[in-house]
Amino acid sequence: MSSLLDLMSGGVKFEKVSVTDIRPNPRNFYGESEEEEPYVEAMAQLIQENGQESNGVVYEQSGEDGKHYTLLSGERRLKAITKNYEEGKGDGLMDVKVVPQPQDDADEYLRLIRNNAQRNKSKQIREKEVEIALGIYNQLAEQGQRPAGKKREWIGAQVGLSPRQVQSYLKALESAQEEQDQSQDEDIVQESKRLTEHLTDLTGHKTKITKSFAVTIKCQSLEGVQALEELLEKGANQNGVFSAVSETEDRDVSGEDPE
Repeated sequence: MSSLLDLMSGGVKFEKVSVTDIRPNPRNFYGESEEEEPYVEAMAQLIQENGQESNGVVYEQSGEDGKHYTLLSGERRLKAITKNYEEGKGDGLMDVKVVPQPQDDADEYLRLIRNNAQRNKSKQIREKEVEIALGIYNQLAEQGQRPAGKKREWIGAQVGLSPRQVQSYLKALESAQEEQDQSQDEDIVQESKRLTEHLTDLTGHKTKITKSFAVTIKCQSLEGVQALEELLEKGANQNGVFSAVSETEDRDVSGEDPE
């Protein structure tokens, strides 16, 4: 009878599970930018007074930690019931809805977002949801499974926002990425300049670092190349690729234009 009921419910069932048998979801990002302790304290008190009013959501998954369930929704409830149990104020059992295991990481992230739809969310959390949904959309597109409709409409349907709201978050993410790229470019330029000066001092020859990070060292004579070769053999090239150029032979070992 039990298996027939499971089949009729699509594999969903309701159980009481010990909090010691449930692991928090490592992909859950909702508590990353918020102070959780006050919420957990308040929920622990409410559960003591009124019991657990809504179910957590888990899926069955055994692991090396000995636990048999992974949480999809209800991390604050899990922490609150655990807190009460550790303080001797409850039996440590959590009412949960057991659902089928996610198919992959994308499916798990989308389920986390949907199962937290009723949560009060900060702007930062909303932006994170849009960022994750965008990554999944791009992944599907790369796999030839681009969702139908406009990107912002699909993302909005996943995270519970209007297309206009999604577009606003997408612009903010694009702007932040551009600032990060620009900062990284500036850092690379400064580091390349520092390394160029250092290698010039180290070798005694004019040095150039190309955009592809090949290093060209320009020597004045064959003797200079030989001296450089000896220096490199002593370990000067452990962290990069070096090439030597003799002006007298007009020869560039790296294939890069030194000028």
